[in-house]
Amino acid sequence: MSFRCVICMLFYNDKTIHASRNQAASHIYYDHDYHDKLRTGRIVGIIKEHEKRSAWWLSENLAELSFKQE
Repeated sequence: MSFRCVICMLFYNDKTIHASRNQAASHIYYDHDYHDKLRTGRIVGIIKEHEKRSAWWLSENLAELSFKQE
């Protein structure tokens, strides 16, 4: 599946790679710090302004948003 990391797309560069959902979640979990995940979650609307979630929850949900239809 094609994966475009929502964090990379917003803050760094825009790369599309082929990855599984587990690989995508691992990329977000390990390659981006908690504040990037939290800020992105707020920007895309999966969490409210003062709400906090675990790094793994954010990684899983941001990975879901990162997949695009081919």
